Amino acid sequence: MSTEGDNRVTVESLAEHLWAVEVHGEHDMRTAPMLREALHHVFAAGSRVVVDLSSASFIDSTVLSNLVDARLRSMEAEDDAVVIVAPYGSFAEKLLRVSGLNERIAVFPDRPSAIAALSSAGD
Repeated sequence: MSTEGDNRVTVESLAEHLWAVEVHGEHDMRTAPMLREALHHVFAAGSRVVVDLSSASFIDSTVLSNLVDARLRSMEAEDDAVVIVAPYGSFAEKLLRVSGLNERIAVFPDRPSAIAALSSAGD
């Protein structure tokens, strides 16, 4: 887990090669390295990753850039994948929609839906 005050990124192993990376608080260029490091760690294991933005009160373009990088990284190996959790109406969901990133990475309103999508993708 990386942290800078209340702004932190946590990593949780959900199953073999299935991870949740949760972003808490406000994230911008100052804290973006935390997310980049967490994503690098889980992809190094060969993984399917849920990036959970439910607890993110603010994200900026540097976080979006990390998500684009994660998508590109997930395309390098057939079994790797990345999805995002951003509840409907949240700041993160609105930014993903406005930026068009929701058309490139699957976005789910809750973690169980995202996990189910990744679990079926791994079958």
